[in-house]
Amino acid sequence: MLERIIYVTLGVVTAAGISVAVALALQCTPVSYYWNWWKDDAEGHCIHLHGLGLAAGGIGIALDLWIMLIPLPEIRKLRLPLKQKLGLFLVFVAWAG
Repeated sequence: MLERIIYVTLGVVTAAGISVAVALALQCTPVSYYWNWWKDDAEGHCIHLHGLGLAAGGIGIALDLWIMLIPLPEIRKLRLPLKQKLGLFLVFVAWAG
């Protein structure tokens, strides 16, 4: 089960990264407007990058939190005192952050 969760997470992270890269590459219509916007005869428009940045940041934060929570069920199964389990979880959180 854990292996399936990791593969799904890997797929979601990859898809999110590709989506942001494509959105940045195709941010202007036509694409050449990105390089020619300053010319008087240039016609086109670009997306609002502030919105894209907020969306990408929100997705990134959500994925980071998800990745930090993946080891929790396994840590819970360990035969360790609660204090050591919390310490181990904090190691994972510090490593992921």
